[in-house]
Amino acid sequence: MALIYTPKQHAGLALLADPGKSRIVFDGGGRSGKTELLFDRMFWRAVHYPGSWHIILRKARAHCMSALWNGTMMKYLAKHVDPNHGYIYKLNKDELTCNLINGSKIMFDGCDDEQRVRRIFGNEYCTMWFNEASEFTWDVVENLFSRAVQRSDVDPRGKGHLPDTCPVQVWFDTNPKGRRHWLYKVGIQHLHPETGEPLRDADRWARLGGWSPYDNRQHLSEDAIATYEAMNGLTRERMLNGTWC
Repeated sequence: MALIYTPKQHAGLALLADPGKSRIVFDGGGRSGKTELLFDRMFWRAVHYPGSWHIILRKARAHCMSALWNGTMMKYLAKHVDPNHGYIYKLNKDELTCNLINGSKIMFDGCDDEQRVRRIFGNEYCTMWFNEASEFTWDVVENLFSRAVQRSDVDPRGKGHLPDTCPVQVWFDTNPKGRRHWLYKVGIQHLHPETGEPLRDADRWARLGGWSPYDNRQHLSEDAIATYEAMNGLTRERMLNGTWC
């Protein structure tokens, strides 16, 4: 069953489909539909561009496994992809890799170990996704940009209106922090966080902010909404209203 997009996810999908944008930021509250949309788009890219490699990163590999591998991916595959899956994809839990039959890979990893970081640097990717991006440092992110360079051509059987080559993209999703955070400066103000100068590639950046649990209400219980509404102060502004403050 295909994912039924919320209006906010439709806006995000349009942004992700823009081949002119290669640095994309989704920022806002919790349980707002950001993560599900990004995994849906990543799986779609892996299917349509054979042999393409895609990586999802968290600061800690353990969090990547618990939240994204065991949580987001497993729920998505069970709900939206053939549950028997043998002829579509195979999972390697030791390597945290989803291997598609067409040679594409979706990898999950963390940057909390030097050996893992070296392994990430040893490959090239069509899509690089920093989940909970505010946990990373700008130095790590900027260096990893050099690995988002893989060329992968479209499957001619399903080409339709798709670009001949998969547009390389780097994604960031996060709950807001303070406005001094590097991601606010880079992703929203388009300023280098160290020098304060305009980004040289500012025209390649795009952002959809203000995500809220209210945007995803059709997929949430009223108890979930009530939990966010009961929050106070900065936490409420960030997690319910998606405000950088």
